This record gives sequence, C-alpha cells and structure tokens, in this order.
Amino acid sequence: MHGMNIDGMTGRRVAMAAGLACVSVGLGCTNRVLTIERAEYINTRPQSQGEPLEVDVVTVVPEDFEGDHAEINERLKPGGGITSKEWFANRPTKESYVAEADTRFKIPKERILSFTATTDKSAIWGKRVGPPVQGTKIDKRAIVVKEVPAPSDLWAEDAAIYVFCRFKAVDGTDLPSPPAVFHKVGNYRREISVKIDKEDVAVTSQRHGGSDQAADAEEEEKPEEGDE
Repeated sequence: MHGMNIDGMTGRRVAMAAGLACVSVGLGCTNRVLTIERAEYINTRPQSQGEPLEVDVVTVVPEDFEGDHAEINERLKPGGGITSKEWFANRPTKESYVAEADTRFKIPKERILSFTATTDKSAIWGKRVGPPVQGTKIDKRAIVVKEVPAPSDLWAEDAAIYVFCRFKAVDGTDLPSPPAVFHKVGNYRREISVKIDKEDVAVTSQRHGGSDQAADAEEEEKPEEGDE
C-alpha cells in the first residue's frame, strides 16, 4: 500500500530516531527475552514445598553511577557484591525516587520488572510482569519476560541485568542471596535464561560463540580495544 513502505531514506530516519530515543535513556534497542526456569520446589527455607517468590529483574547502566546518584547506587555496580536482601530493603518507591535525601536506590521505573503480589500500579515503582514465582510442581507454565531493557552499550563495565530473588528464612526475613547477573550483556544472545532453585538463582545462558545471527550482528558493533 502507498505510504506504508519505510525503505530507503524514510526507514533510515525512523531507525535513527528510534536509536536516539533509546540512547537518551541509557538503553539499547535490543531488549532481551528472559526465560525463568525453576526447580520443582523453590524458596523452601520456610517450608519444604516452598512458598511464592518475589522476583525483580533490574537493568543498570553507567548513568546510574554518575552525578548525584553515584554514591546511592554504588552497591549496584557489577562486581560490587550486592545481595537480593539489600536490593529489596533499598528498592526505590515512587516517593523515594524523587526525594533527594532518601537513600534508597535511584533506578528509573522503566528498568525494574517485578513478579509481585501487589496489583496496585500506583504502589509499584516499576512494571508488574506477573505474580510471585512458584516451583514447577505447583506451576508448570513457562515464564518468559519478553521486554527486558538492555543497556545502550552492551559491553559497558558498569551495566548489567540483575535477577533478584526474595528468598525467605524460616522466620520470614530475607536471605542475603546473590542475584543472577548478566554482565557485559552483549556477550549473551538476545534470549537469556536463569534457573531458580530451592534457595538460589543462577544464570544458565552460555556466552555466545558467534554462530547466532543476532549475536553476530551485535559482535560487529563491539568497540575495538583502544577505540574512543
């Protein structure tokens, strides 16, 4: 149909505009697709058959560690040793994000995806993508998150995708469990995965070897050593 073809110059203009929009917020235009695999029973410390588990998928980018937010967000730097307990204790809220004196993390809501029992959108700083996660003995459905924000610089040292799981102790307090971390996101294909076990979560994706076409395309964009 006339007017529907965006090839040539028009297509390039659309692509450039979309790219600039992504870069302006520190995000890439190649969002990731995350599969969350689970054991039969998860979050089993409170009881052997497990309990529903809150999960947050969080993308951090270099801009989070610059300017006024640098000190507040320091623990979220890749390699900094952040635990899920720390994340959920300092998870930003609508009120804390705009309060300069508040010491909770300052991460924009567009980069927080939550599996939570809370359904009130106004009470969630982020996007609710589902209810708390359960083991496959209870819920056999595949869990796939299709739009996980990716950093604009896929190989940035201070950028990562975290999967925080709120594992509980017998007394109901949060366990200091490490998150699953995709650091230097460009080293993984667009389809990434983690597995949640009884009391931990781990990356199950392999770093790509260049055979995947999408990975090949991203590999070509990787800056050479010493490039500005």
